[in-house]
Amino acid sequence: MLRLTSGLSSKASSLLRINNSHPYYRRLVLALFFTALAGFVLAVALFLTVLFNGELLTKRFCLSNSCFEFFFKEISAVLVFCQIVIGFVALGGAVGVLFVALLNYLATDKTSKFTNYISHLTLFQAYFVNEVEKLAFLSVSSFDVQRLYGFIFEGAELGIMNPSSRYMEFLAKLSCEIETSNKMASNAMGGSFRHLEHQGRLREVFSTIGFSLPIQPKGDYFEVETDLLSLITSINVSFCRLPSTVLAVRSYQ
Repeated sequence: MLRLTSGLSSKASSLLRINNSHPYYRRLVLALFFTALAGFVLAVALFLTVLFNGELLTKRFCLSNSCFEFFFKEISAVLVFCQIVIGFVALGGAVGVLFVALLNYLATDKTSKFTNYISHLTLFQAYFVNEVEKLAFLSVSSFDVQRLYGFIFEGAELGIMNPSSRYMEFLAKLSCEIETSNKMASNAMGGSFRHLEHQGRLREVFSTIGFSLPIQPKGDYFEVETDLLSLITSINVSFCRLPSTVLAVRSYQ
């Protein structure tokens, strides 16, 4: 019984250490309190029943060892009931402590992930604007930065800051198209390279990340494409921890 009481005290101490701002904390404490109170009332009722039915009150007052043994033998059912109540409250406290602690952890973890997400998004937006301003042929207004961030870091709200599979597929597709254009340029007869076809394929790839690239004269388009590839490489290295060589190198002009 002493061990059970000690266990109950331990669970009560654990409850006090839990963040009591959690909505389930008060419910757990109230549930344990009323369970213990109900058990106490029933124990007192059982004790009085045994006391009167066993006619213990009519016995002569005695402090000898045999009297104590007789008394505790008569109320043994009450003691067992008390042990059951204390054990039940201790078990409920243990399970409740774990449950509330788990909910508290999940709530804290969710808040932490959201805070990290906002911080990472804000940092990305500031970095993106700063990088675009360095490039002569690109404008921040041409991009939906939040959409681009969501495309690259699909699991950011869950705390996953690695580049998404969709973004990796975009990079692979972009590299494939660059290599195709490299081959077309190297095999071009008399220096002719079909830039409109090249622009059409690259425009379709860039639209994946929300960038609408219009058909332009050869020289203008090449400058815009150069800036775009430079921006993507910068993001890859700084935010995605990817090597600068992840994209194929252009040999066409």
